[in-house]
Amino acid sequence: MSEKFKRDRMDGTPEESTLKEVFLFPGRAILWIQYMFPGSTYRKVRMSSRHARSPIMTIIYSISFWFLVGYVIIMFIADLLS
Repeated sequence: MSEKFKRDRMDGTPEESTLKEVFLFPGRAILWIQYMFPGSTYRKVRMSSRHARSPIMTIIYSISFWFLVGYVIIMFIADLLS
């Protein structure tokens, strides 16, 4: 990865395997949206900045996203089978 794009990784993690990058992408996208549109108060701006730079929040949001996707797929399949 070139030096120009390294600073775009707000959580500061190094580039990993493709599978890990795909897994973490939803968390990074959610945090990026929160960072770009933080809210109107100073507290919300500080909080969104802290979350965006946290690798742990990236993992938490990614796990939550993939859990939700899995749940929706399971419910869809269960609805089709019933």
